[in-house]
Amino acid sequence: MRIQKIKLTDILIEEPFRKKTLNLELVYDIKSSRLKSPLKVEKTDESKFVLVEGYRRYFALQYINEIHADCIVEKRTSELTRVIKRLSAEFHQKKRSSYELQRMVEYLYANGLNDHEIAEQCSVTPATVDKYLEGLEVNREWLIGGEKTGAGKHGFTVIHKMKYLKGNNKEYIKDIYTDRQINGEDLKKLNKAIKTGPFQQSSTESQKEIIKTISHLKSSDEEVKEIVYGQSLKEKYSLSAHQFVYRIIIKLLTRVHKYFDTNFTNNLSTPQKNQLYNHHITPLVDKLGNAKKMVRIST
Repeated sequence: MRIQKIKLTDILIEEPFRKKTLNLELVYDIKSSRLKSPLKVEKTDESKFVLVEGYRRYFALQYINEIHADCIVEKRTSELTRVIKRLSAEFHQKKRSSYELQRMVEYLYANGLNDHEIAEQCSVTPATVDKYLEGLEVNREWLIGGEKTGAGKHGFTVIHKMKYLKGNNKEYIKDIYTDRQINGEDLKKLNKAIKTGPFQQSSTESQKEIIKTISHLKSSDEEVKEIVYGQSLKEKYSLSAHQFVYRIIIKLLTRVHKYFDTNFTNNLSTPQKNQLYNHHITPLVDKLGNAKKMVRIST
């Protein structure tokens, strides 16, 4: 390894694959403590070099009007090899955003490398590379919007793959994810809801209500199912939704029944008794009574 001082004006840069924003924290760090890690460059001829690693540091040095930079000088290769070097370093250092990594993976893929070749040369698994290649199918406008707001890139792949959404509900999920009203964990819950039969059979409006409810709750898997089946049953009868809601009601009534011992009931005030009778017990009995009448009529 050979380190030498090189003029910044003698260093050529290629596609940085990142948003060209200045890292002011890095600028301050270099200004106060000098450059801690040398840039990595390849020699192109007697007087010029091409930057391989250290684009953030390079732009920071430019900003503070540094003339020279310490550089590790390597032998000249090719632009494709340099991108592989950069991608490999970024996979293991995790400094770049997932959007920037995707652009690098897409570049290598467009230049003839498959996922296994990229993975082998970057010392990662093919599954890691595939996560980025899946982004090729996603609407470009979605990704542009997500990068601006800081929404995670992989979430858009999840939304893209969602099925059974009616009307503009996929766009709705995309919008609230882009605006960071929901995160990746919320998308997982929504995905589970979307895969249920009652959700798929629901109307566009009912689906949207389910999405809104789940999106704004820190729900468990069981609560997600309760929201889906409950909303579905409000809209129309289905055996699966009815059976699920029945099980939920039995559980709830069993829990309530545990508290109806003498220490609780004997010490209820008159207003509390009226509240329980008038707003909870009587309406429930009336509804069950109506159900009995309907059964008698039908038989």
